[in-house]
This record gives sequence, structure tokens and C-alpha cells, in this order.
Amino acid sequence: MKITKVITSINDNPTYKDFLPLVSLAWNKLFNLRLTVGYITTKEPNDPEVINLSKYADIKIFPPISNIDGGVQSKVTRMYLVSSDEFIDENCMIVDVDMIPLSTEVLEVFDDCPENFLVKWGYDHPSFLNPPNLGKWPMDRTTAKGNIFKEIINPQNLDYSNLINSWKGLHKYGKEDVSLTFGHFSDESLLRLLYESWPNKNTNTYKISRLKLEKKMLSRRLDRAHPQMW
Repeated sequence: MKITKVITSINDNPTYKDFLPLVSLAWNKLFNLRLTVGYITTKEPNDPEVINLSKYADIKIFPPISNIDGGVQSKVTRMYLVSSDEFIDENCMIVDVDMIPLSTEVLEVFDDCPENFLVKWGYDHPSFLNPPNLGKWPMDRTTAKGNIFKEIINPQNLDYSNLINSWKGLHKYGKEDVSLTFGHFSDESLLRLLYESWPNKNTNTYKISRLKLEKKMLSRRLDRAHPQMW
């Protein structure tokens, strides 16, 4: 599988937004890929900051949705984008804006992935081997063609606000509800719940062990959350 679109998101929190120039440079230099970024903001396209951010990525503006934390909305906006009709024929990869790749091997491990499969990168991450996180996998580098993402994430073909609002009040494992606070919500939990309802999950899922690339944590990447690696 050749990755053709790399999709991430930001809001106006500088903790994440300020990483965009650097992470954009890495994806462009290593893979010749331009990021697509969902931007949760009240700013207009002609705002100077939006114009400046557009130097680094294709910016898609989404207004804030009431009663949803901006960080939560930013996370799930990636899920909307990869399942949107705009990218229906693209091989899309969801990434974290504050996770900076350092080697071409980051994508080379996807070369043997079959088309029209959902690819779970790092399914064997230690954080996801026991309840209540059993069955989850990292959102970062989750990959599939847009039509597969749509089958899983937006099978009813809802528009942006209706899709996200449809995820209010979801509860099975405890962290799927988008109306939760940022610290209590998990987009990985939400995707796991949606994936469990996907009819093709048993036939069209491909798993990549994190050990294929990482013999230790944070190999071939830099993570904002681990400043000791910088």
C-alpha cells in the first residue's frame, strides 16, 4: 500500500499548533507528502494566521461545535476527514501533529499492506494488551483507503457536525463519548467501538507489530510528550 494522504488536526492551542511547521517539513522532506490538516477555529480563511499555516499544509477549517471540547473535536476531525468523500480513493494515514518522523522506514513498513484493508499499526503496544484498553491500537498511523474508513466511521454518510454530534453519549468502555472532557475522552476508544460494528473487520484488517519498526519506544520518531528524546 502506498500512502497518498497524511491527515492530522489542530486547534488554537499552541502546544500542538506550533508543531505544524516542523512536522510538515519532516513529512515533505522524507516522503514528499503534504499534510492535510483539520483546523478547529473561528478564524476565516483570509485570516493572517490561516494564510501562514497554509504555507505548511492544506488547511481545512471547521468551526467549533457547542458542548464539545476543542481538543476532542480536533482529534475526531481526523476521523471525519479520512472518511470524507474528498479522500474516498486515497490511501489515508492518520497521524499526530506532535509526532515527528525521522526515517523513511516509518512508511516502508506499510509497503506490503494489501489495498482495501484497515491497517492497525502498533496493535501490540503494551498500553493496549489488558482491559479496559484491550482491542485498541494507536490512532497515530492508522491507515486505510478512504472508502474503508467511510465504511467504519461514517457508514450513514453524515455531514461533519451531524457525524460528530452522533457520537455524543456513546458509552461501552467508558471513553467514547465526545462530550467528555479532553482528559477523559479517547479517540482510540471511539474508533474501537465503531470498528466493532464494521461487517468486514474479520476479513479486511491487517496488523503491523510495532516491533517491526521499534525495538524500544519512540524509535525513528520524536514525540512532544517525551522531551527527554529531543
